[in-house]
Amino acid sequence: MSIQLIQKYYLFVSLLFGILLFGCSQNITPTDAPVAHTESPSLTPEPIATHVPATFTPPRTLTNIPTATAIIPGTVLFEEDFEDGKADNFLYIADGWMVTTEANGNKVFEINTNTEAAIKNDEGGGIGFGSNHWANYSAEYRVRMLNLKANTWLSFRSATGVQDYYVEWLSAEWDAFNLLINQSFGWENIKSLDLPVRDERWYRVKVEARGPALRLYLEDSLMIEVNDSRITSGGFNLGVMPGTHAQFDDIRVIALDETP
Repeated sequence: MSIQLIQKYYLFVSLLFGILLFGCSQNITPTDAPVAHTESPSLTPEPIATHVPATFTPPRTLTNIPTATAIIPGTVLFEEDFEDGKADNFLYIADGWMVTTEANGNKVFEINTNTEAAIKNDEGGGIGFGSNHWANYSAEYRVRMLNLKANTWLSFRSATGVQDYYVEWLSAEWDAFNLLINQSFGWENIKSLDLPVRDERWYRVKVEARGPALRLYLEDSLMIEVNDSRITSGGFNLGVMPGTHAQFDDIRVIALDETP
């Protein structure tokens, strides 16, 4: 990748707008909505060392969620499949989101920042959920990018009042799957994989955090595995960068033991 493209990308994401407000407690009965999958691309990754956002500072809100000692491994901490036609189980939803219905009847959460105004103003969007006290968990969701320059991400272990958090980032624009960390002094790219990411198809993404062990999965394949103990607990923000049209579905967070 040329220096000019990297500089252009840094400028593009430097004003990335993310919102992280979390702390949801609800009871939802999941449905087995049909999932349409197309042929999966090869998931043979190659390490890369680019695509690191320059800034990303979403606001935080503390909420009353049971402490970690009250959470039993295996407990479903959060679940939303949008089959009731609503997206009311989040503390915050950025403007532009809506629940829509696929041709097969399955309901999904959709946002479109691939507009002239959003791109001009560097407007992304996000939804917040989770708790400061959540430490060891798996978080999974499905995502479909509807344009070639789409970028989606999930920040995790993001605590109220703390500017430190991890980010899983999936990019159709850059054909990349990344794990990053943001701290008060700036971004660090922990690990990046170069792989084909297609628009117009569903991907299943999962993040596991068990103590210092962090694992990122794509389509049930373990893609990134590292040990990093700099951040130990916190909730989530699921969102998109400016210039992204995407859909999300089947969000689920399950409590885990600290060790496998």
